[in-house]
Amino acid sequence: MPKLIQVKIVKIKYSGDSVGRDIKMEVDCLGNLVNFKKRLKCNSEVEPDLFAGSFVSNNKIFNLPINIKIIEQDLVFNDVGNKSLNLKINLSANATKMETCKIEIMELRNFIAKNKAVFEVLVEISIKEIEMYVNETKGGWLDVLAKNSKKNISLPKYLKVQLEK
Repeated sequence: MPKLIQVKIVKIKYSGDSVGRDIKMEVDCLGNLVNFKKRLKCNSEVEPDLFAGSFVSNNKIFNLPINIKIIEQDLVFNDVGNKSLNLKINLSANATKMETCKIEIMELRNFIAKNKAVFEVLVEISIKEIEMYVNETKGGWLDVLAKNSKKNISLPKYLKVQLEK
């Protein structure tokens, strides 16, 4: 049975030495590119709840490469750090898996390493059944909006449907 795999960035923690506060994060998850910009002070954290991708697989094991790049934007030279994760996800159970990625950034001034910041990025991977049944609803029908139409369609309870995104 096919499974739906959803990837989200749920938390970014900035610790260590300060390298600046104009932070940009780029996430590449199987070709899905997403960006997140935020002014963030050292020794703080933010919960962006950033959706990084949704995939469908019929295999028992799903290989999920994720590349995360953190950029501290400066006027002259940006300070950059990146990390690649290659996760092997077991799709036999519907579950939520949390993965932490530590990225270090060295601040360079006049080609001399000055400060070192550490960013911890928390990635959430959710595994769900792609086929579900419409639950019992009030009145016995569920109104949905058709994809390419502006018409409502009424679906009966206990109908088997397939999730997309």
